[in-house]
Amino acid sequence: MKEFQDNLDTYPSGADQKDIRPSSVPSMLVVVERNDPNIHGDLGDGIFVTCFRDLASAIRNLPRIEIVLSPIVSVSFDVAEVAEILFDFGFDGKFRVLTTDASNISVIKDDIHAMFPHLDFGVFVITESGGLDLA
Repeated sequence: MKEFQDNLDTYPSGADQKDIRPSSVPSMLVVVERNDPNIHGDLGDGIFVTCFRDLASAIRNLPRIEIVLSPIVSVSFDVAEVAEILFDFGFDGKFRVLTTDASNISVIKDDIHAMFPHLDFGVFVITESGGLDLA
């Protein structure tokens, strides 16, 4: 994992990407509050975890990210800030956020769709039983 993290900024782009890849090509990028060495980097099985501060670097350097998952709001970032970074880097996968509060979901979805109309955006509500509902 450390070797993969150390190589993020030197990871090749464009046509060179097909030649050099990490051992597990991420298909899901999970954005977390802070850099915790226990849950940061390549977790295997197509899951890569990054802190919000490193999101731009991860989007720029990781190939074939299919879905980005983050909390709807945290201490240091919110859904609009993540969406803006994804938009700025031309992310064309799915962006999903997690929340336990379903009260303002339609307003949040409308706002994100208005600001970033081409972003495939959705909200997962964590239920009291621990399940997920796509709102």
